Amino acid sequence: MTEYIQFVRLVLTLGMIVIAYWSIQCINLDHIKNRIEQARLFILLVALLLGVGAANAIFTISDMMNSIVQSHYEKVTLEVCNMEKDDCARWSRLKRNSKK
Repeated sequence: MTEYIQFVRLVLTLGMIVIAYWSIQCINLDHIKNRIEQARLFILLVALLLGVGAANAIFTISDMMNSIVQSHYEKVTLEVCNMEKDDCARWSRLKRNSKK
């Protein structure tokens, strides 16, 4: 599972870099005659920073939402297991059966 998540993160990061580079291409560099190569390199670096920054923001939001959902799930599980022993055993059986 973690290999899949790492692959998705890599693809998303590369995709965000490509989108940032594509969107920066609208900048007109024709008026810079003698430093056109430095300007292109600068645009490439800016696109790299924007893409990585956007991807990291998406990862941070995703991780935060995941932790909120996990903490809520643990809280509900604890509340249910505070019931009588029979109800808790029934709850754990239902949970095991739902994973199958």
